[in-house]
Amino acid sequence: MARLAALAGTWSVEVRDLVGDGGVLATGRAEIRAELGGRSLVFALDLVRDGAPLAARGVLAYDARSERYQLLWHSELAPALRVAEGRGDVRREGLVLEAAERDPESGALARARTALRLAGDDRLELTQLGQDPASGAWRALQRTTYSRVSSAAASAAPPPR
Repeated sequence: MARLAALAGTWSVEVRDLVGDGGVLATGRAEIRAELGGRSLVFALDLVRDGAPLAARGVLAYDARSERYQLLWHSELAPALRVAEGRGDVRREGLVLEAAERDPESGALARARTALRLAGDDRLELTQLGQDPASGAWRALQRTTYSRVSSAAASAAPPPR
C-alpha cells in the first residue's frame, strides 16, 4: 500500500498532553520503516521525558482480506499493550483505529481510539482519544506530532561524493 509507504522515514516527535495543562510529555525521534511491499509500517520511537529515556514500538499493517488497518503498539508511556483496528485514508480524513480493553482492576470495558492523519507531506499527527463511560463522548487525551526529518528514499540514498 503506497499510502503507508509514504510515511516511511525519520521523524522528530513531540508528545503533548491534551487533558491537563497541555504541556509536552516527551520529545525524541522516530524511525518508520515500510515492510512487506508497503503493507506494513514498523515504528521505533526513542523519546525523552523529564530527562529519562523512553521507548515505544509499533506495527501498523493493512489487511487486504478485511480491508482494515491493524495497529499493535507498546510504549513505556502507557502500561498496556494496545491492539486496535479500523479504516480510513491517512492522506484524507485519517485512519481511525479502535481498541476495547478491560480494566484489570474493575473489569470495566474501556474503549479507546487512535486517529492517524498525514497533515501535509512532512507532518503526521497521532491522536489518542478516550471515551467517557457516562456520556459516551470521545475526547482527545494525547497527541503525538511527527515532523519529517528525511524520507526513506532520502535516508537510503548513498552519501554524495
